[in-house]
Parts: sequence; C-alpha cells; structure tokens
Amino acid sequence: MNSDQRPALSIEADLNGTQVRVLERGTIPTVHVRLGSNVTVEVDITKTHAPISITIQNPRHSAVVLCDLLGTATAHELILRATNPGEHLKDIGRNPLTFEAGPAWAGLLAAAYQEWILFWNPLPFEPSIAALDMVAASHQNRAFGGAEEARKHAPEALSAVRMLQNALKAGLIRGEALQTVLLAIDAFEANFLPGTPKPEIDPVHPELISESTQTAFLRNDSPLAPSHDVILTGSPDWRLTGHGPLSTSEDSIWVHPHHRNSTAITVTAHTSPTAKRPFPAYEALITEPHTGDLIAYTTLISRDETLVSGHAIPSRPIRTTDHVDIRHPLLHGNPETNPERRDTERARREAARSTVRERLHLSDYSRAIPPTLSELALNGRLFLSTGTGDNGKTATAQSGKASRPADESPLTDDFDWFLFELSTSSHERTDVSRGSQDAPHNRADAAKKKTFTSPVLTDSAITASFDTDGTTLRATLRRYPHAGHHVGLMIVLDHPDGSTSTYTTDTQLSGSRGVPLKYKLTEVRPESRIISIGVRAHR
Repeated sequence: MNSDQRPALSIEADLNGTQVRVLERGTIPTVHVRLGSNVTVEVDITKTHAPISITIQNPRHSAVVLCDLLGTATAHELILRATNPGEHLKDIGRNPLTFEAGPAWAGLLAAAYQEWILFWNPLPFEPSIAALDMVAASHQNRAFGGAEEARKHAPEALSAVRMLQNALKAGLIRGEALQTVLLAIDAFEANFLPGTPKPEIDPVHPELISESTQTAFLRNDSPLAPSHDVILTGSPDWRLTGHGPLSTSEDSIWVHPHHRNSTAITVTAHTSPTAKRPFPAYEALITEPHTGDLIAYTTLISRDETLVSGHAIPSRPIRTTDHVDIRHPLLHGNPETNPERRDTERARREAARSTVRERLHLSDYSRAIPPTLSELALNGRLFLSTGTGDNGKTATAQSGKASRPADESPLTDDFDWFLFELSTSSHERTDVSRGSQDAPHNRADAAKKKTFTSPVLTDSAITASFDTDGTTLRATLRRYPHAGHHVGLMIVLDHPDGSTSTYTTDTQLSGSRGVPLKYKLTEVRPESRIISIGVRAHR
C-alpha cells in the first residue's frame, strides 16, 4: 500500500483478459459481482475501501463501467496499461496506479452485501423484508444495472413496505433506523412498475429472535453432544443444504451403528432452532475421500422436533476418514471430495458466522455497509415498541395504521411520534397502502422549508417552524390540551459527511393548547438537512 494508504493495482494482462489485483484475500468468503458482460469485481464485505480483484474481459469496451468503479482518470490509465502493456511498462514502478473509489462504489458494496448474505447468512430473515433490502441495494447499484434486479424483487417487498408505512404513520420507527426505512421505501416506489397489481395482502409480521436463538443459529459446533457410539461426524456443506429447516452448525451430522441390525448404520442430523414441520426429505450420502465413490445413501425422516434420521446398509464398514454430507432434495450438487478443501470451506463458514454475529450488533449507521432492515428487524432495533406477544410478532407490526385520538381523549404513555417530513427523494412518492400521491419535492426543498405540518392529522393539529436564526425550532400544539402533559420533539438531521443525528427533547406543558414551544438545536451544522420532524405527547 502506498503512502496515502490507497491500495496499488497489480495488472496482469493475457489473451483471456485483464486481471487487476487490489487486496489480499482474508478468511472471510468473498463474493463476485458482475458489472455488465465484461467486468467482474470480487468483494470482501469486511474490506469496504477497495475490492479484492477486478477481472476485465475487454478493457476498451468497459470504459463506462470502469469510470463508475474507479473514477475517470484511474479508469483511463488502467485501460492504457492493460491494452498497451509494453509501452507503459516503465510507469509500473515509477508511477504505480492506485485504487480510488469511483462514484458508483457505494452502490456496488450494497449489492455485493446482499449477494453475500444470500449464501453466507444462516439466520432466518423475513422474506418480504429481505426482498425490500434487495430492492434498496439494487436501486443504489443502478449504475451497474441494479434497476432490473430492483424491479424483479419489488412485488415481493410490497408486504414489508405496507408494514413500514403503517409504522411510520403510527410513529413507531426508531430514530436511528428512520433513514434506512425512508431510503428503502423510496427505492421501492422508484422501482415498483406502474400497472403492477397491488394485491390486498396484509403487512408482514416480522418475528423477533432471542439472543439465545441467534447464538444457536451462529454456533460453530453441534447443538448437542454426540452419543458415545458415533463413528463418523460431518458438517453441512451450505452449497448442498442451503439455509432451511436443518441445522447449519458444524459437526451436526452423525453416523452410528443401527441399534438392531449390526450391518446397518443410522445417519442423524439436527434441525434448526426455528424449524417447523413438515420437513423436506433431505438426502444423506457417505462417500470415499478423493474419489467420491458412494458408500451409503439414505433419506432423512423427521423423528422428533430436533432430529431427522435415516438408515442404510453401507457397501463396506464405515471409516473415520469417510465423508458424510446431507443434501436438500432440490439441490443437485455433489459432495466435496478433497479433504483439504472441505477444511477450507469449514473455516469460511466459521468466518461468515463471525461476520454475521458482529453485524447484528452494529450501531454505526455511517459505515460503508450500514445495518439492513432485516438485521434491525431480527434484533428488535427497528421499532420503538419491542414487546412481543405469544406468537413472537412485534406489537408494532400488529398495530396497523395509526388512529387519531378524539379532541378530548386522554393521552397514554405510548410513544406517538407523528412525522412531519418523510420524503428525501426527488421522485414522486406513492402511498402503497392508500394509492394516493403526495406532491413531488426534493432534498433541497425539504432543507429550505420553514414550516412543517403533519400529514397524518389532516387538520394540522401540530405545526412546527424555524426562527430566522435557522437553529431554533418553534412548535405549536393545537389539539393536545391540558397542562401537565409532556411534549417532545424528535428532529433527524442529515450532515454533509453522510452521518445522521437524532435530536430529542421532552418538556412538561404549563399552559394549554396553542402555546408555542421553543427548542434550540445544538447539533445543526452548515449544510445540514432535515430528514424528519416528529412530535410526541404523553402524560
């Protein structure tokens, strides 16, 4: 790496194209993202400042893609060196070419992470929320053809969008998650094609997963200790199993003698922590190392809530060096025969679990790959309300649309945030749940706007405006009566460096309705933009 800490590009050109090496591979499994027909980028999602490598089939025909990826100057120089290596040989040592992220790098990272979790994340993300994450990431990656991917996943994300819109209207989205939610909804609305049917489906009800269940999914060893008569153990190869009802933990496949037939064996595999019957009939295969010759085969049947098993008569006695694998009936790959590669794949799975475990506790939303909606929902960090019912569904998701209190109805201790400014997009916003449209506006308009009124309470029950100094917010409550109630404001700011701040305050009312309240915003910086303003009233 050079003095300014930008990684150097190592260019190797041959008849098959150009290989550009940037970073060394680590233990984390990488993902390959295709950028059109000529360029493939290998990404390590934990090394977000640069790719691992770039493979270019035809540099001259890849100029636009490379400009978006590397910036115009670097892309131009790379093409010259790749297509005329002899003429530019002297530049390699004297003027090394370095990687500097181009304008579309952030979108590529978002798309790469979504591709990575499709294979390397063993946690049970809610499908509709995961689809919305894919829409948001693909929309961000539209410089590299992400629009088509976003449109493909948008219909599946409809249920999640309705759930989030209801939660927004009820004011139940956590402040730190608000930007992620708004960007995802904007991406959905930009990619949900006009004329696409919008069926009357219910909003999705995401399930919270406890810390102990997360640990069970992400453990590196068997969920149960093997019995004394186990003669062979194996680990699920995720290429063959996917992430379904059976455990993806290491050493969770056991082979032991049949308890009645001395020539037969029993293969047992564990179910995942949240598995529900009926289970598909997984296949179990015992094979020779190196050759892959089949020794035994059986179908695994559910025996109880935690185990599936099957019986077989092997073609020869089982050895401790044999390989045992399980395979989903819809996946048709073959078991890995090389013992060293099997060890490598195990290390990659363990590294992937460690990465997923770390991301579940991310609190830094300014990272190159911030927490996704799926991660926030799974961990109970998406909604202000975190209570769960007997079925594990969040109280937020079940609440549906916000209801407006009567003029003199008593207030509760619930957090009732009403958002005043929701959109940060330049395109027209569509309310999927009602089919109505708001007037189009953009971020610049939102930043300059002086008065915000509630779109939820149609008679402008609450208004908020800025004083001329630009940092003092004045709020007037027209419907919430009675001295002694508390009122709080929540202002979410977007700063020039890409970070966000949430400013909250709480004051006890001393007068009645119509009394203006003033709050000084100490975190406003030059060029900061307001994403949303909300108000809460409670006893």
